[in-house]
Amino acid sequence: MVAPLTLHKGLTLGSGITFGAGTGGGGGGSGGILSYAEMGAPFAAGRQLQDTSATINGTTGFTINNSSFTGVAVTNLSAGNQTIFNNLGTGMHTATLGAGSTHTTVSVNITYVPNSGGGGPPGGMIFFFDQGVSYPATFNFPITIS
Repeated sequence: MVAPLTLHKGLTLGSGITFGAGTGGGGGGSGGILSYAEMGAPFAAGRQLQDTSATINGTTGFTINNSSFTGVAVTNLSAGNQTIFNNLGTGMHTATLGAGSTHTTVSVNITYVPNSGGGGPPGGMIFFFDQGVSYPATFNFPITIS
């Protein structure tokens, strides 16, 4: 008997051998690395992004246009990242952004982590990008916060 094997899109077996199209925004879900999937669905301006004029750039990332509204709610953190961000805690931290972002690194102020009490998404986190960064600015996944 042969055990069943399921291949999912985005799987690469060596150089140039890929099954299906990747979903973009990969590399997240643990180690303080945020991916598109952790934003929660539907990912939208005025929902997870405080800036209602923000642009969602597919699964690659997003562009914040208004420097007065830089908040981000991550509503679907993996269990591993919930632990990481609970341990990291609130306050000022550094975000390293994915390729193609306007900036390489930016400061973020984490104001809510999963175990910090009411006011935030259960199993999620809330942070604000530094308002001193020039906007509009594109933020691509993966986003690593440390």
